[in-house]
Amino acid sequence: MKSAIKIFRTFLLVIFISVLTSCNGQTKSDNNQKAKQSGQSEITLPQDVSPHTMFRCSFKDKVGNIWFGTTGAGIYKYDGNLFIRYAEKEGLTNLIVYSITQDKNGNIWTGTDDGIYYSNGDNFFKLSVPKVENSNNSLLSKNKLPVYCVAVDNKNNIWFGTENTGLRCYDGNKFKNFRCINNIWTETSTNDNSQVGFIQSLLTDKKGNVWISSLNSPLQYFDGVSFHSINVDHLKNSEHKKGIEDISTGHFFQMIEDKSGNIWMATRDDGVCRYNGTLLESFTEKDGFFDNSSSCVYETKDGKIWMGSLGKSGTRGEGLKGLTVYDGKTFATIPSSEMRNNEVWTVIEDNKGIIWVGTREFGLFKSIFTGKTFP
Repeated sequence: MKSAIKIFRTFLLVIFISVLTSCNGQTKSDNNQKAKQSGQSEITLPQDVSPHTMFRCSFKDKVGNIWFGTTGAGIYKYDGNLFIRYAEKEGLTNLIVYSITQDKNGNIWTGTDDGIYYSNGDNFFKLSVPKVENSNNSLLSKNKLPVYCVAVDNKNNIWFGTENTGLRCYDGNKFKNFRCINNIWTETSTNDNSQVGFIQSLLTDKKGNVWISSLNSPLQYFDGVSFHSINVDHLKNSEHKKGIEDISTGHFFQMIEDKSGNIWMATRDDGVCRYNGTLLESFTEKDGFFDNSSSCVYETKDGKIWMGSLGKSGTRGEGLKGLTVYDGKTFATIPSSEMRNNEVWTVIEDNKGIIWVGTREFGLFKSIFTGKTFP
């Protein structure tokens, strides 16, 4: 099944990292400030931001703007022509962004390394979230609230998954708190001693179910009344895991629902998984996927499934490998030699059919193809 797409100059680098002397620093800052107010045609690495910052997530809003979250430079919005950056001045006081979504009223919500923020225009505001005890995990920080994923259900409730205080739901007025008790997420008080869970990703499907991926529980979804589990135990015995110790099962970085209603999951150890309502199956290197470790998954307008790879390191292999596309029948790997860094963390398509790819090393790339050029 493995095939290769040969692409000549597929990716055009749109990020430029400028190294300036200190005497030019103020001029650059002033120019960037002016450019930011009217938008920028290019993105430059902000001063005092690590060059290892990654483009961690992306989201397309109702009018077609693309929002990119970074791990150190805040958020960039692309309107099809220009980029606008949101950082401290705009109220986004934590610049490590893991997730972005939009509610039914058009508000943008984002999960960061310390809390959840929302915006209804040009500024962001931090949501005041009641503190929750996390006595079962004293190794995690109690002084901040890492929020790795945010989702909106069909009732416009805001769901967000945290690193150390479980699952939360906000209806615009009050919060509900959920902890993992006997492998099932259950609404609880804020001071119980149940397992809190590390929630990596959330998804709301077309039926209104909220899907939850946690390191501490099976894959589950909430149908508005109760939680239901999907058995993933068979992944533990996968052929590619033989001889490897300490491999997690059900560590899903991202989940999407395709046009046919299948749930796709980008996993740390099981490639990309697909759940059709009955069967959960895993696609790995043996099926033509670039790797056994996937970071993101996205469906384009033509129905193709794009998957990012983190590659493998240490005892698991060598190298970083880039992108794979699934057309419904076969997996095709896309060489990423023209990308400065091919540790892919997010893929998204804009309204023009351009594919955007976010990576480490402050890398944001776009495909010069619309999709019709691919064989």
